[in-house]
Amino acid sequence: IKREKCTSLSANQLGIDYSIFVLDNTILLELGCPLGEDDFFVAVNPQIIMALGEKMVEDACSSYPGVSTKLLRAPFVVLECMNMKGERVDYNCSGIAALAVQHEMDHLEGITVFTHSGPDQQREIILMQGA
Repeated sequence: IKREKCTSLSANQLGIDYSIFVLDNTILLELGCPLGEDDFFVAVNPQIIMALGEKMVEDACSSYPGVSTKLLRAPFVVLECMNMKGERVDYNCSGIAALAVQHEMDHLEGITVFTHSGPDQQREIILMQGA
């Protein structure tokens, strides 16, 4: 996360085929919405079990530097996952934490900023990536 200079990262972004994502909790703490007390929040086998509301937000991703897209996200979600101790836990997530959780859940399901983009923006992304 520190090397990529991002708030969160999913295992499959690193080519690791596990249902895990990590959030930089120090950033979430600064923004007033930490998940737990450790510097990094690790979610194993995560599921969003409740999402409330919809808000248009701008989403960006370290997988596509310089690219962002507008999409609807829930401003509040309940995340169920296992922690690093193997315990099943639930977290109420709001603000940037809710957005980061949804972003990483998208990654774990194979959905990216590219997927959320329209055809014109997808063409731009392909040209930017040099594909």
